[in-house]
Amino acid sequence: MKIFIDLSYIYSLKSGGKTQFSFILLKGILKTDTKNDYTIICNNSLIDLIKRTFPTFKTIVIKDYHKFKNNKIVYLFMELVYKNFIIPHIIKNQYPDVVFFPHECVCLLNRYKKIKTVMLPHDIQPISNPMRWSFIMRYYYKIYYTQDFKYMDKIISISDADKNEMETFFPQHINKYKKIYNPIDTDAYEEFTYHSAKQNTIVAINYAGPHKNGLTLVKAFHSISKKTECNLILIGNTDNNIIEYIKTHGLENRITVTGYIDDYAKNNYLTNCRLYVNPTLFEGFGMTAVEAIMLGAPCLLSDLPVNREVTLGYADFYYPAEDADVLAKKILESLSKKYTDEDLKTRAKIITENYNYIRAAKGYIKLFEED
Repeated sequence: MKIFIDLSYIYSLKSGGKTQFSFILLKGILKTDTKNDYTIICNNSLIDLIKRTFPTFKTIVIKDYHKFKNNKIVYLFMELVYKNFIIPHIIKNQYPDVVFFPHECVCLLNRYKKIKTVMLPHDIQPISNPMRWSFIMRYYYKIYYTQDFKYMDKIISISDADKNEMETFFPQHINKYKKIYNPIDTDAYEEFTYHSAKQNTIVAINYAGPHKNGLTLVKAFHSISKKTECNLILIGNTDNNIIEYIKTHGLENRITVTGYIDDYAKNNYLTNCRLYVNPTLFEGFGMTAVEAIMLGAPCLLSDLPVNREVTLGYADFYYPAEDADVLAKKILESLSKKYTDEDLKTRAKIITENYNYIRAAKGYIKLFEED
């Protein structure tokens, strides 16, 4: 069976969780599937990395239209051309049996007739939680999602919460939905040990953006900074509001903003911290909380159904998510809890088994091969 995977949406290894997902899933497929023939569609800027990482997969290279990203109008036009004309033309000329799109906004037209298509939108936040987008972008996503859900043969949800939202907003396509939890690269955590002797740090990851609610965490930490010896570590891209708040309130010695760091450094922070906090207002899956538990970090999360689902309840929760005072009180409460090495190891083992990337890869392969 010829299976094509469209990675044309990736323009940088630092471009977010969707990129991380794709590389982990492909790693699992590479280890698991020896009978199907895979071809990856990717930008010319990533071709060398793709060939080194997945040497047995074939590749089709396209020009990187993401170089226009700084000019929104030009970028949207180029994206429209590539997604609706150039990429469909390339794929149809190769006659694959299956095409997998691990991203939303695939095509406005039914350009993949007689080819089985599988899409993973990761979430439908522009539809279910639209207020963080401008009117134009809400309209843009509404049109694309409507067409994607109409024309794709199978649509993957990454949690029960995600699937429930699909069923709420697109009930007419309920027979297309299939839940497969996101894969976690469990190999990356084998060298880290679970220990209760933690450093005095609180860690947050990928906290920037309105729906990530990072400023609420910074305000909460500020209010308890004299009540705890812990410092706050913010990992990933930030935003000006958070930087300004830290400087205005003289918190530079208590809050570290790392920017982008590699996975090893991130994992080291998690395995040694006393608490991982995620105050997000919305999640499709919540991968960083899962990773934190796998690395033996106690977790405090906003009380969302998806957070309870994917962590299997192995976390503390607080509500409402935007209340800094409630979060501050809960941070102190979570920090006061005592954990043994065995507690942390048991949690990590259960979570690891549930999200092992080989298990996820087998789920995708089975879906690709189904009639």
